[in-house]
Amino acid sequence: MDILSRIFDSKQTADYLSILNNRIEELLSPIVFDPSAMNYGEYISSLGYYIHSRARDIIRKTLEEMDDYFFKLKGRTSRYYSKGYRKREIITVFGHIIYYRHEYVDRNTGKPFIYVDEKIGLHRKDRYDPTVCSLIFEKYADDNSMIKVGKDIGTVLNSPFSLNEDRILESIPRQTVWKILHRFKKIEFPVKPLNTPETLYIMADEKYIPAQRSDTDKLMCKEVIVHEGIENVYKSVDSETGEVYIRNKLINPHRIIACSEDIYDLVDDYINEAYDIDEIKQVYLMGDGGSWIFNGQLKLSSYSYSVKCGLDKFHYCLAINTISKDDTYKSLLYNYSIKNNKKDFKCLVDIIISQNESRKETISEKAQYIINHMAQIKTMYKEIGIGCAMEQAISHDIASEFTSVPKAYSSKWLPFYLNLRQNHLNGYDIRKAYIIASDKTSLKAEQNEISLKETLNTSFFDNQIKDETYSITKKPAISISRH
Repeated sequence: MDILSRIFDSKQTADYLSILNNRIEELLSPIVFDPSAMNYGEYISSLGYYIHSRARDIIRKTLEEMDDYFFKLKGRTSRYYSKGYRKREIITVFGHIIYYRHEYVDRNTGKPFIYVDEKIGLHRKDRYDPTVCSLIFEKYADDNSMIKVGKDIGTVLNSPFSLNEDRILESIPRQTVWKILHRFKKIEFPVKPLNTPETLYIMADEKYIPAQRSDTDKLMCKEVIVHEGIENVYKSVDSETGEVYIRNKLINPHRIIACSEDIYDLVDDYINEAYDIDEIKQVYLMGDGGSWIFNGQLKLSSYSYSVKCGLDKFHYCLAINTISKDDTYKSLLYNYSIKNNKKDFKCLVDIIISQNESRKETISEKAQYIINHMAQIKTMYKEIGIGCAMEQAISHDIASEFTSVPKAYSSKWLPFYLNLRQNHLNGYDIRKAYIIASDKTSLKAEQNEISLKETLNTSFFDNQIKDETYSITKKPAISISRH
């Protein structure tokens, strides 16, 4: 007999179908005989509530069947004795559920044990089941606002679409969202092996994020993107001007975001896991010229490939435009700097300063910036040949979520938020990762660092307690990877 047959007998199934048909007919009547947008909306809203209510009945019966199965399991009494049959209230993606289950005590340790709660990943004081928690994890990775996440998730728990006026009061409290997010310190994902190119590109930049309860006002957040080049994904031609518009994207980009000083150690680990380093011939490191960025040239150097640095064209062109607005001067400045001709570059800058004494300090500063990085400018134009999209990336990946509104972060938890954001941007399945992490860690332990790099078993239905030994029989394992 399968599990559904145990939960619902033939009469119960028939009764459910009869009730369902009658209810749907009631819901359909207004939209069929008096069609309007409002009646259609009411129909969708009511149907959603009704289907969710039926789903809650099925989940409740399933959980109680699980409890009954364990209660009657041969050999259970020699290890666990029951101390009561009590109710538990939880909120699922289908809404509020009340179910009853046995509470046990381990005869060997004297510790409490609740079979159903343990197996489905419910912590002792949780109001929300793991599926709702996984949605919170996933949503927060793409929307850095606990209040908004709680509202967006909470308002769809009873129905996917609701016209109920009380739906705005159904949001999940911010403090609850905080507790769910901080259940794990870090979830580490496996690296997907890729075909190794001869040339690898690395872009790097930083963003300062306001800090609270810290020795400094701001925390330096670093981001590094490793990719294999660019490819065209969209091309159009203006019918009037004939101008060609091309949209490019990075090939196999992988983001590494951290506050640590040793971010290049993380970059080096990723390259070694994702690629065959013996097949890499050249690595180009691009950035705005920050000392920590180009220091990566030494840290990333390998016996099999060389590392060269290139200056971001955005900052280079901005410096040139700051020195002079004259097209002739600008053309000469570009020509001298790209050819690494420092002598003629300095002479031209002196001429420009003599004509703009009031801007001497600014011009000198930008000129020195270019002189210090002429070798990197030449490499960028003569060898790399592609742009550095790090300004756009840092704006989209970090600034838009962490600094676009007045907000400060604890130095303790900012690395976790950045790691969650990084994994989302790298295309990992955050929702599934939370579910598997819940299986992997003890329910009594908080703030675990979870690694998903080894294979895992995610099915609690197939775990069976053997008589006397209570060893675990597992299904073939699966692993987490990118979409």
